[in-house]
Amino acid sequence: MSPSRNSALPTQIREEAVEWFVAFCEEEVDTGDCKAFNDWLRRSPEHVRAYLRVSAFWEDAEDLERHIRHGIDEVVRRAMVESNVVALDDVKERRGPNAQGRPARVRHVALAAGLTAACVGLLAWCVFFRTPVYSTAAGEQRTITLADGSTVELNARSRVTVHYEQSQREIDLVEGQALFKVAKNPSRPFVVHSGGTSIRAVGTQFDVYRKHDGTVVTVVEGQVAVFNGQAIAAPHFSSNVAGTDIADIPSTPTSSGPAAVLLSAGQRLIARAHTLEAPEATNAATATAWTQGKLVFDSVPLKDVLDEFNRYLPRPLELDDPQLLSMHISGVFSVTESQQFLQFLHQRFGTVSQETDRDVRITRP
Repeated sequence: MSPSRNSALPTQIREEAVEWFVAFCEEEVDTGDCKAFNDWLRRSPEHVRAYLRVSAFWEDAEDLERHIRHGIDEVVRRAMVESNVVALDDVKERRGPNAQGRPARVRHVALAAGLTAACVGLLAWCVFFRTPVYSTAAGEQRTITLADGSTVELNARSRVTVHYEQSQREIDLVEGQALFKVAKNPSRPFVVHSGGTSIRAVGTQFDVYRKHDGTVVTVVEGQVAVFNGQAIAAPHFSSNVAGTDIADIPSTPTSSGPAAVLLSAGQRLIARAHTLEAPEATNAATATAWTQGKLVFDSVPLKDVLDEFNRYLPRPLELDDPQLLSMHISGVFSVTESQQFLQFLHQRFGTVSQETDRDVRITRP
């Protein structure tokens, strides 16, 4: 763009456009801000032009189209209703070879259509391209109600992103653990991605725990299909996963096992790298005890027990004794009572603990 065209934009408008662009880049906007942004765009064609210049919006048009193709039709339909047409009575008519002989109303409609299209594109980007992200810190738990009525209970130190489309509901579990209660909609499957593992459901309740060495899936109610890698991209099986037999699920036999497994209530499955382990019976209440502020261990290595506790503590518990770390622990503990757990270790293994500003060191005298 030339300097002369830059100078044509008032300084205040350029600054406002920059502020909006920075806000979106830093994810500092909510639904109300999106409406305010749309109102700001509609106040003047100069606002649209300024924002397009600042963000170089159209350079990413192809990428934008891939993200919003499932929802743009509805946005366009709403934007083109009469109440959304932007009046441009104060815009001076351009006169020249291409303008002569064209009625003023036609030129105004063309300008309004162009402005509306720009507003629609930017509004669509605001609504569809920006992905909602939810996260929790150490010791924090929260419940998110999604647009369709499904809920996500996030455990401590967890993070999810939400991608809702007309044909499918997708969640990325970036880290941590979440309990999903899915609103039933056979025509719109609910899919959770955790690394190279995907879990597909329609109306059910299941827990997904993404660990450093794999993903643990536990079904509380109904059934889910667990997919290995990109197997979920195979031709769709029946949308009603709860009524689908394992034989109906697309599967490509490999040396590491099936590409997809149907998991029922009271079962859990561990997915490691490109391998799905065989489903096993489990106590779903134990797997979801964290939602009640409890940690339940049944012969679990102390190393894993410490990892669980550290999700809830501002200062982690540190233990460098390999022999102790391999010891197995059983018991029920409160996530808010780390002292109770430390006392248990003191009595069981004769340990002592020392608190510092950074952590709690556990040693044996």
